[in-house]
Amino acid sequence: MTLCHQCGKSLESGNVFCGACGARNEPVTQVEPPASAPVTTVVYCPQCKKALEPGNVFCGACGARNEPITQVEPPASAPVWTSPPPSPPPPPLSYAEKSSGSSSGKGLFIGLAALLGVFAIVLGVFLFIKIGELNDARLTISDLEHNVTVLEANAYSLEGRLAAEQANVTNLNTQLVAEKARADTLQADLSSAQGDITALEAELSISRTRVSELEAEIAAAEARIAALQADLAKANADLVSAQSANTTLQNSLNTIRSPRHFNNLTELTQWLAADDTNTNPAYATLNNLEKAFVLQVKALRDGYIISTIADWDNQYIYYGNSAIAGGTLYSIDLDTDTTIMGPYVSVALRPLS
Repeated sequence: MTLCHQCGKSLESGNVFCGACGARNEPVTQVEPPASAPVTTVVYCPQCKKALEPGNVFCGACGARNEPITQVEPPASAPVWTSPPPSPPPPPLSYAEKSSGSSSGKGLFIGLAALLGVFAIVLGVFLFIKIGELNDARLTISDLEHNVTVLEANAYSLEGRLAAEQANVTNLNTQLVAEKARADTLQADLSSAQGDITALEAELSISRTRVSELEAEIAAAEARIAALQADLAKANADLVSAQSANTTLQNSLNTIRSPRHFNNLTELTQWLAADDTNTNPAYATLNNLEKAFVLQVKALRDGYIISTIADWDNQYIYYGNSAIAGGTLYSIDLDTDTTIMGPYVSVALRPLS
């Protein structure tokens, strides 16, 4: 049987390449052991010498990719012969022959048989080792031939790649020349642009200075606007106050234009109670004659008629206020805001203090 040295599969008779893996082979002839002595085929990893699982390409122990070597290991008790086995020892004698021979003949025959048996075993082992070495040498030659084929293919591929790379280098050199010319043009443009940049930076500096000045002016203007707005707000408030005072004065003027007498004593008494001429600190420095005129004006502003009476001689001054309530004349005491029916005046020595 002829086996592939790469995958260990059987080769068709006369084939050089394996139908299973495609490897080129120098066929190795495996000697069929006797039917009674089965042969165990073990595939070993060339890298770490560990046994490979059947059909594996990568070693489970070291991970190396392998082109395994097939080694035939015969069982210890049944050597494999690669040449015609030595003549078997003569068949044992029959019982009759044994009984008829002498004891010395028996001993010699047994010794020769044993010696032939040992010789046959040694010869078989020697032949097995030599055949294994021959198979290894054939496998090595096949591997070398395969490697040469691979190297030749690699060399051809590298020649093609070299030619392609040389063409690429030529193309890159052409591109380099073009890029250098473009770089020179860009450098000239850059020099021109740098001059423009310098001029623009000067203009930018002037513009920034002007911007700072304008910002300062704007800030000052905003401050003036804020001050004017405050003045305007105050003016508006003063205007509102003036308008209110004007309205009040207008109302007072309208009232003053049409003054009247009190309808009754109760109305007069209530008005005097609401009046503060005799208690207001603003009038504390006035004398009673001056207070009499104040009371007259205040009554007029409220639309009532209260008269001030003033008279004097060389020694005295006579003063007071009077009002008509319900058609009756009443005099008014400035100190107490009380009323007295009929005319009544206060008397003070001149000068009045």
